[in-house]
Amino acid sequence: RRVALQVELERQAATDLLTGLPNRRALADRFLIEVARTQRTGEALSLVMFDLDHFKQVNDHYGHAGGDAVLRSVGQLCARSFRGVDMVARVGGEEFAVLLPTASVQQAGAVMERFIHTLADMDVEVGSQSVRITTTAGVAQYQDGESLDGLMARADAALYVGKQAGRNRVVLAPAAG
Repeated sequence: RRVALQVELERQAATDLLTGLPNRRALADRFLIEVARTQRTGEALSLVMFDLDHFKQVNDHYGHAGGDAVLRSVGQLCARSFRGVDMVARVGGEEFAVLLPTASVQQAGAVMERFIHTLADMDVEVGSQSVRITTTAGVAQYQDGESLDGLMARADAALYVGKQAGRNRVVLAPAAG
């Protein structure tokens, strides 16, 4: 019973309560594993940062319960949209990260293009109403010795380029330096 309780506590500590997705802590743990694999195999590793466009307006119009419904729907779509080896995590309010082992920045960008089109075409039920949500994503490929914070910062910078360019798009980050 004690072991089962410990396992459950560890699961809860690594899971976002609202979406059921892994959280930032779980992402950090998995990143270390994937970096070690990348260093062994020489294969690519990419990270996507994406957030929901105009999410504040969703909360303002439908309330926080409506915003929560949108986040749960996006979490469910994420769980269905990526490979089993990929990890999608909720890392902030309406911000998500996707770790894509063996994917180059171009491959990860193509995956995210499909995802943002699927999301934009999806009706999200909020109470008795249906809303459409879009997202903007930034993609960066891991470079030897880069920290998770550094990789996230590069992907985030690309995301904000996409926001400034009109939203609902994927932007690939240049290599560091």
